[in-house]
Amino acid sequence: MPVVQIAAAVILALLPKSKRQDGLAPVPGANIAHMVQGVLAGVAIIVAAVLVSALTLGSYGWSLFVATPFLVGITTGYLANRRLLLSGGATARLVLAAAALGTVALVMLALEGLVCILLAAPLGAIAALIGGAAGRAVAKVAHGGGRTVASVAFLPALFALEAAVPPTLPIAAHGSIEIAAPPAAAWAALTDERAISGHPGVVGMAGLAYPLRSQLLGQGVGAIRLGEFSTGTARERVTEWKPEHRLAFAVLAQPPAMEEMSPYRRVHSPHVQGYFETSMTGFTLTSLPNGHTRLDIEARHVLRVEPVLYWEPLARLAIRMNLSRVLGDLKQKAERAGIDS
Repeated sequence: MPVVQIAAAVILALLPKSKRQDGLAPVPGANIAHMVQGVLAGVAIIVAAVLVSALTLGSYGWSLFVATPFLVGITTGYLANRRLLLSGGATARLVLAAAALGTVALVMLALEGLVCILLAAPLGAIAALIGGAAGRAVAKVAHGGGRTVASVAFLPALFALEAAVPPTLPIAAHGSIEIAAPPAAAWAALTDERAISGHPGVVGMAGLAYPLRSQLLGQGVGAIRLGEFSTGTARERVTEWKPEHRLAFAVLAQPPAMEEMSPYRRVHSPHVQGYFETSMTGFTLTSLPNGHTRLDIEARHVLRVEPVLYWEPLARLAIRMNLSRVLGDLKQKAERAGIDS
């Protein structure tokens, strides 16, 4: 759908059915009023898109992250160049300015946080620059630009379509570490309630959720496990309980996937809840011939944000860093306990 939408916008804009009233192509120069109009139009499209797609329909996909910045670019590029033609570089800078001011407006209106905007910025900037070049090309050949601006009307339909068929990408993650201690010490560390040591690194700096400690309410299958994260507490149920061999649990409820950076206490960002979820986590302890223990961890997650080609690597990186931190902490605790014993 994004490919069809972008292609349709370009084709409709280039159709030579409605020419300028004066029949003249723009000449080199700069019209400040038209430049301001282009920037303001771009800002308005960004704010309106987030209001409709994210807050109203709960849709985070190609339409919001690709089609919207493309239309910001093509609209800003056309409006700024429709009488006096700016250079390609000047048009690109104007499009980026419109995108930047639009994102500032999102933060100031408490519609989005800084972290999400920074993560999506590279993808949006590329789409906006392509759109800006297309908008300038439309203005340069003096074809009617009404279709260029009117193509914004495609967005609500695309938002609704993506909301009706949300993406679902399962992500399986694995990790392993060798512990210089017997399985009994590793199991004790695994059921320990002390805080996880070590800095969360980039995950913490970006405001993404990272584990702090856990607490078991009882023992055996069916027991409740509380996992405390930087963004809140997850409630989990033990599904496998084999002391010194296997511990697994299903996630019943979990906190937000991230904490947005914003000047406001509350940000209206639906994507922090429900668009990235963990369904289960399991630990397997294997006794090694040298008296050590191999500790394996696996976790299953679901990502519900498009385009997955862009967001999946970022999600996998955060998952890998969190798993590595947990394994490192368990290794440290188990080996320390082995020395003390």
